[in-house]
Amino acid sequence: MSTAFRRLVMTVLGTGVLLLVPLVLTLTNQNSTLNGGLGGGFDWGLEDFLVMGLLLLLVGLAAQLAVRLAKSPGTRVLAVLLVVFTGFVIWAELAVGVISRLL
Repeated sequence: MSTAFRRLVMTVLGTGVLLLVPLVLTLTNQNSTLNGGLGGGFDWGLEDFLVMGLLLLLVGLAAQLAVRLAKSPGTRVLAVLLVVFTGFVIWAELAVGVISRLL
């Protein structure tokens, strides 16, 4: 198995593990629409999982690309921090419209 394929597999597995947290919270929320409730609390639908899964996967792949392309350790750290920060900004905008409210 090549190193690039292993990195891809680890990124996909990491994305899946991170998505287990909202899945458990949605399944244990008695008010979630998935459990027959009226909504409210932690209530993710299929589209939420798809969007967040795609975002996490892209952030992970971009971070790996940044590490591979950057030459010095300092540049690598800065590049990964920039990728993660960008992911957080996109997530915040999708979740509650943080950037839209500021403009």
